[in-house]
Amino acid sequence: LFDHAGKKNRVEVLEKKMSEAGFWEDQEQARGVVAELKSVNAVLKPLEQLLQSADDLDALLEMAGEDAELAEELEGELERVSRQLDQLELKS
Repeated sequence: LFDHAGKKNRVEVLEKKMSEAGFWEDQEQARGVVAELKSVNAVLKPLEQLLQSADDLDALLEMAGEDAELAEELEGELERVSRQLDQLELKS
């Protein structure tokens, strides 16, 4: 759905293009590349945060076991990650 690898690759391609000599000479093309980079990053950055949150949830789940406090924290984190996912789906 979100194509994390594809978006990361696209950012690398765009950043490489921006670093080429003469890139800024064609202002119209440069604006288009910068706009695309902003657009891709608008999804990529939250996606990377969401992936990190999922990793954190996994670690918390392993530690929670029978610890009631950790279980409550896990539930709160799960709700937060769920909201992040909903927001990201709306952006995509």
